[in-house]
Amino acid sequence: GVFCTNLMEQFLERSFRIGAIPICCTMASCCFAVYSAKISYASKEWAALSLSLSSVDEKQPSIVNRSQSLEYSTLLNQHAGTCAALSIVSSVITFEAYKDWHGYRSLPSIDHMETWLRKQPLPFFARLSVLISTALSLLVVKKVYNGVRLVQPAHPLLRHYRNP
Repeated sequence: GVFCTNLMEQFLERSFRIGAIPICCTMASCCFAVYSAKISYASKEWAALSLSLSSVDEKQPSIVNRSQSLEYSTLLNQHAGTCAALSIVSSVITFEAYKDWHGYRSLPSIDHMETWLRKQPLPFFARLSVLISTALSLLVVKKVYNGVRLVQPAHPLLRHYRNP
């Protein structure tokens, strides 16, 4: 009981002190950016497919037609833009988390850190800079890609086990 509680407090204190929260936020921002780039590449591939389908004889059977591949490319572009916006928002959250970390990292105990964090007007992920970056980045995505789209990635292996 008491040993586990002390061990957990020591773990949390050490994690807070080394910057676990801003480090995790940084990694999330990077993941969103890499995923956005991956989806953008896929969108370009679908657009290239639509160009190659336009030169194929229309009478020849195909799994997808030109309009389907263009539509899918557009949807992927919207998804890539939305993920890029999430990367921007996550970067702003990361900045706020680093600012907080600079404030509490040298405090003497986890209790002092908790008191310091409670005195903050808002948690780092709900501050005005985060809300503004969210609104602006999603507005830009809506304007540039004509829509905001976030879809859950599907893993082929998991899909196989769900629908045998």
